[in-house]
Formats: sequence, structure tokens, C-alpha cells
Amino acid sequence: MEILHAESAAGGRYSVFPTGELYIRLADPLTDGMRKYYCQTKHRISGAIKQSSSSGRLIITGTSML
Repeated sequence: MEILHAESAAGGRYSVFPTGELYIRLADPLTDGMRKYYCQTKHRISGAIKQSSSSGRLIITGTSML
């Protein structure tokens, strides 16, 4: 399992918004579309990490806007 972190540098592929939404730039149906995505949180004080019990899948439609 790979853990994706929000990338603060401009041009990063992943952004996580304060609402919890994940935005993936240049999503690829063959790689990104085959993964399962889980939510993971880390408690600020205790450092305890929890992961969602269910996963989400990425559905990519349309064409790229390059």
C-alpha cells in the first residue's frame, strides 16, 4: 500500500482540500484507476493513525485538458 500525501509544491499531482476531497492531476485510467483509495487521519496530539474501513475507486471519464 502506498500512502499519498498532499504535495504543497506547485505542480504536485495530489491535493487534499480542507473538506477532505482528493484531487489528482493528470489522472491515468491504467494506473490511478486501478487503485483503491482510503482515507487516513493522524491525531495531532497522540499521533494515533486511523484508516477508513472502506475504500473508494477512481472513475476517469472524458479526455485530458492538456
